Amino acid sequence: MPERGIIWHIINSLLLNWDNVTGWEGIEEAVAVADAGSFAGAASALGLSSSHISRAVAHLEDKLQVQIFYRTTRRVTVTDDG
Repeated sequence: MPERGIIWHIINSLLLNWDNVTGWEGIEEAVAVADAGSFAGAASALGLSSSHISRAVAHLEDKLQVQIFYRTTRRVTVTDDG
């Protein structure tokens, strides 16, 4: 399992206090991708489409102005910021 960065810890903390969080779409999807190691695995775990997961994570990255994952055609890894 990859080492988890500060953003992962922030996201995890937000999820634990979800009732107090609004406007952070994509957090659950990003955590699922980090845990599964792939967008397809996250989609399966959450019962959503891979395209939904991809759009949600991209939206979160735009909002945070940071790249959370390195993406290749074969794998997804968490960035140092992620």
